[in-house]
Amino acid sequence: MTTKTGTAKAKKKTFHQENLERTAARNAAPPNAARVEWPAEMLYAIDRLTPSPTNPRTRFPEASIAELAGSIRDQGVIEPLILRAARPEWPDQTMFEIVCGERRWRSAKVAGEAALPAHVRELTDDQVIDIQIHENLHREDVHPMDEASGYKKVQDRLGCDIKELAARVGKTEGYVLNRLKLNELIKEAQKDIDDGCLPLVYALEIAKYPADAQRSILEFATYHRENTTYNQQKGEWNYKVNKEILQPFGSMKKWIDGKILYRLASAPFDLTATNLRDDGLACVNCPSRTGASVGLFDKSATGKKDSCLDPGCFNSKYQRFVTVTREAVAQKAKVPVSDIPLVDTEDYNDDKKEKILGRESIKIIGKPPKDKSWLSSYYSSKRCTNIVKAIDVDKDNYGQVVEICPKSSGCKDHHPSAKPQKKKTSKDVERERERELDGKRQRREEIFNSKIAEEVRRRVIVEASKVFAPKFSIKAPIGGFTEELVKRCDDIRETGAIVDTLRGMAKLPKTGTKDARQLAQMLFFYIHCSKGEINSYGNYYKSQRGIKVIAADYDINYTLIDAEVRLEQSPLKYKKQHQLYLDAVRTGSGKAKQPRLYSENWKRND
Repeated sequence: MTTKTGTAKAKKKTFHQENLERTAARNAAPPNAARVEWPAEMLYAIDRLTPSPTNPRTRFPEASIAELAGSIRDQGVIEPLILRAARPEWPDQTMFEIVCGERRWRSAKVAGEAALPAHVRELTDDQVIDIQIHENLHREDVHPMDEASGYKKVQDRLGCDIKELAARVGKTEGYVLNRLKLNELIKEAQKDIDDGCLPLVYALEIAKYPADAQRSILEFATYHRENTTYNQQKGEWNYKVNKEILQPFGSMKKWIDGKILYRLASAPFDLTATNLRDDGLACVNCPSRTGASVGLFDKSATGKKDSCLDPGCFNSKYQRFVTVTREAVAQKAKVPVSDIPLVDTEDYNDDKKEKILGRESIKIIGKPPKDKSWLSSYYSSKRCTNIVKAIDVDKDNYGQVVEICPKSSGCKDHHPSAKPQKKKTSKDVERERERELDGKRQRREEIFNSKIAEEVRRRVIVEASKVFAPKFSIKAPIGGFTEELVKRCDDIRETGAIVDTLRGMAKLPKTGTKDARQLAQMLFFYIHCSKGEINSYGNYYKSQRGIKVIAADYDINYTLIDAEVRLEQSPLKYKKQHQLYLDAVRTGSGKAKQPRLYSENWKRND
């Protein structure tokens, strides 16, 4: 982690900075070193050389190339390249493939060299790969992403498994497997590695998880927000991201354990079940679990602590388990699935949106758990003819089949005060559906009227302030009072066009009658700007009686402004009826009726 000492900030060296320092040290020549001259038979024209497609090293930092180019100008190329002659499938048989030395070749081009010393060998593809592995992947300064892509190229080219690949490159299976996983890092994490914001140990841990989980982990570990401010006009937070401050590695691991990993032992469903996914893959056979990746995870993440690495799949199975269980119970009872209710034995209230019954609507048949004896009043050992099977969705009993007596049955044994609920007819269902739809239409009507009212409110206050200002007078010098008032209004609340007007006033001259009028307007805004204000987030209509009183006091036609705003903001298909409404208001016609776009049933609270 980076730390701050006084005002200076000590930054940790990035991988590239360390790499450049090592490269500079390796290329450093002894004092007064003479330029190396090679015999003509070893020199090959630089434009006849081409990079190898199997070279695992793909990153060549410009600073590193420039450093080596300067060394080559002074000393020449000290170590010859290794080449192989053109292959039969190449169109240009005069070319040579660079097996080793692409970095020297790139630097020599920058240095302006015409030819490079090299050894030409007859090599098979496998031999080229072996040489490149030992030449490039065994260097201490190899970039981890180059190392990862290099192992991937070798594996794809040879079609070998992890064990054979590890033996070929001379590394342990766990080491190779972890490096191969870096190829699956999301682009954001790869960029953070290149920028030096994400250490390798963090990247290796993040790469173990699916892409969606990687984004969550990366945000937790590296994305720190500073200087957070809230823009009330736009309704959003503004903040500066500081990626140089990392969460401690242990904290990140602990967060992953609690937020990303799902202990399979705690799953409510059978881990061998094949009916919880369309492809029939059971958890015990899934490769996306810690127990199936022993090379990536230590022994503490296997066995009883075997965990799912795919939160999306786990949650999908979690939800489908209830559906499958409900269908099985309905099939056995020979009733429709809708007749098998969902209950939450931990929640008192019903969840009407999800159609889940709480304890208030049921009596659970049986005995309460020992650790929940306080729930005994909601349980009963008495049986009746109204008992039905239900599926519990409480987190502790998720997916379990329980027996209940619904309150809607009117059972006098379990619900003495309950009245039997009449079975709904098709007309009842249709009426409920119509009431639900009308509720949605009324909400749309309220949102539209809220937006209109807020704009009308602002215009009325501005117009009223213009009428008020000429009547206001002040004789004493006001100095910087205007600026202080503007600042005070800005600090209290943002009111869109009103505050923009205030800011414009602050730029006017600070003396004379004009200044007094501007001060008057600002005082007027300061007093009235919050009256009838409608919260833009919820868009719930608020009484505009106070604004209508201001309009009447200053002889402002509130109805006309309202009609104009409605025409401006109405959807295109309703423009015509809003134009007719505006025309009727202007002519003073008693037939002017405010259009309702969505629901006639919505009531204003004015």
